[in-house]
Amino acid sequence: MNQHTILIIENQLSSEQLISIILKREGYLVLQSGNRTEALRLLNLKLIDIVLIGTNLPKNDSWTIFNTIKQKFDIPVIFINDENTKLLTLPTFYFDADDFITKPFTPKELLSRVYLSINRHKKVKNDYAIQNCKEPLISVGPYSLNSMAREFFFNGNLQKLTPREHDLLEHFMLNQNIVFSRNQLLEDVWGFEYSGDSRTVDTHIKKLRNKIDPDSQFIVTVWGKGYKFKTR
Repeated sequence: MNQHTILIIENQLSSEQLISIILKREGYLVLQSGNRTEALRLLNLKLIDIVLIGTNLPKNDSWTIFNTIKQKFDIPVIFINDENTKLLTLPTFYFDADDFITKPFTPKELLSRVYLSINRHKKVKNDYAIQNCKEPLISVGPYSLNSMAREFFFNGNLQKLTPREHDLLEHFMLNQNIVFSRNQLLEDVWGFEYSGDSRTVDTHIKKLRNKIDPDSQFIVTVWGKGYKFKTR
């Protein structure tokens, strides 16, 4: 299931509801707003992964919201153009967005453009981070970990981890698809000096899963053997 959050800013209620239904069926978390004030409030309160803006908002709100996003937030934007509006009559700034889609569109086209914009934006961020750190990021699926900066990104968003959680996740990501017993993890991550209960590994993995892998798609239990970070 997708864990990306999408903000729809559209003043045509029927269109907003239809787009929301399509995205929710695909597993996206959807927030909706019909005006500039509410849209900017949500942008400041929530972690938004992509914004869909209608070109028919009143009082130049489309431009105001788009300009604010580009100045204050690092979020991709897709403009949704009304079917009765000719492209030649639109201000040029609309074409500075990450993508542009005109009604009527199929669910497949909408989902494809959203997916590509999110992943294209994520790749640009990863490439920038790689160019600006001494060691490349470790990137797997929705995860990116910078061992030097001690930073971890989940779906492009900075996720706070404890030092032990960071070390444990880094060990897994550097040793993908390898099964580790509790004792091996204690030796490799906690160090030889640790003499406590081996069940502390279970506790830390449970907390790590709750933060970044609630469905246990990556951090997998291998019954009777231990744990592994599954990528295939």
